[in-house]
Amino acid sequence: MLKAAFNASISKNLRKKNFNWPTNSKFKKTKNILPIFLLAITFALGVQLYAQPSAPAEQKAKPTIVAIIGGTLIDGTGKDPLPNVVIIIEGDKIKEVGPAAKVNVPEGATKIDTSGKWILPGFIDCHIHLGTESSKLEYYQDSNSLATLRALQLMNMYFRCGVTAVRDVGSPVEVMQALLRAQKNGYIDSIRVYPCGDLITITGGHGYGMHGSLAVDGPWEWRKAVRQMYAAGFKYIKISPQFTLEEARAAVEEARMLGLHITAHGGGFSDTIPPTMTKIAIKAGVECIEHLNEMDDETLDLMAKRHIYNVPTLYTYYASYQRNGINR
Repeated sequence: MLKAAFNASISKNLRKKNFNWPTNSKFKKTKNILPIFLLAITFALGVQLYAQPSAPAEQKAKPTIVAIIGGTLIDGTGKDPLPNVVIIIEGDKIKEVGPAAKVNVPEGATKIDTSGKWILPGFIDCHIHLGTESSKLEYYQDSNSLATLRALQLMNMYFRCGVTAVRDVGSPVEVMQALLRAQKNGYIDSIRVYPCGDLITITGGHGYGMHGSLAVDGPWEWRKAVRQMYAAGFKYIKISPQFTLEEARAAVEEARMLGLHITAHGGGFSDTIPPTMTKIAIKAGVECIEHLNEMDDETLDLMAKRHIYNVPTLYTYYASYQRNGINR
């Protein structure tokens, strides 16, 4: 009905304008030309609107400039501390660093007086599990949403302590994905996270059943597990004992093919019985070993010979030994 009324209205208006419709054989019925006429009007209007100059784009706001003034800088390069320093930060970039006598503070900069204080680069924690439960009660009541909130709380706590980046070596996939996506979309503003996703172990292995572990058996399943973490968006892989040389080597080969870094849990009970899991991981070709306790000299020498990195987590064991009355 609406279409018919519209067409009738158009025809009426056209008659008022004394339009003479053609009567030859090409145009036997006026209704045949009406859609063509309307299409021409629509096209003309579209061209006119397209040709209208667009509103000028808003100029981008200039980044905020912050001047940190008067503190003593330890820059982490091994240089001597630099007293009475000025650091100019523009947006999220450090633009200039130097003695107060040589650095000009831009006009309008926000000034932060750090006289009598020390200034250091952000610290990095190379071994953390942001998303895993921290108590037996949490273990039985945990969920991905709760783990995400717990991880965010830990990230913000780190930030307040001067830690600006962490390497997460085993947390639930969905938790890590949510945090990374939230940072990318600007929902949260916190420290940088470099996650592995699930740690990969065997049925009954170290971490088995933990929220944030993936239990698989046999070399082909280990390859598949690495591919799963890759497909989930992770660039780092963590394997955990027990594992055979074939399983560990399959994971390493797959990680290398996909351009991923790979590390292995080492030390502890798994290194007290032959063959030690750390030796197997090293022979398989991992790039790094987590933890350091219970390793013999032969294992440490093999790590040094093959230039394997180590994250010792010394304080973790110190606190554990103190808590359990172990004198080491």
